[in-house]
Amino acid sequence: MAAAKWSEAKRVSAEVQTISDLHRHPIDAAEPPVAPPPPTVGEAEIAAAPSQLKHQHRETQIRLDERRKELFVNHDDVVLSTLAKAFEERGSQAGEVAVGRP
Repeated sequence: MAAAKWSEAKRVSAEVQTISDLHRHPIDAAEPPVAPPPPTVGEAEIAAAPSQLKHQHRETQIRLDERRKELFVNHDDVVLSTLAKAFEERGSQAGEVAVGRP
């Protein structure tokens, strides 16, 4: 019984230390997302579809800008999905969190 409590105390202590050290890791500066440029294509395709490609590029940028605005106003779903994606891209583990307004 005492050994189990000691083991659990060590585990909890290690988790608390991990949480305490989170602020010590470098964080990349946030930059606004930018839609990728339209793909390069052959001359015939360029003549046929430049307005479509530009339209797709504009629509993608609009969606990215809207998502960024939602992130700035702390839209719950956007914040959580952005955090989950960031943790996934860094190969880090993310714990589930509760987000809400009182």
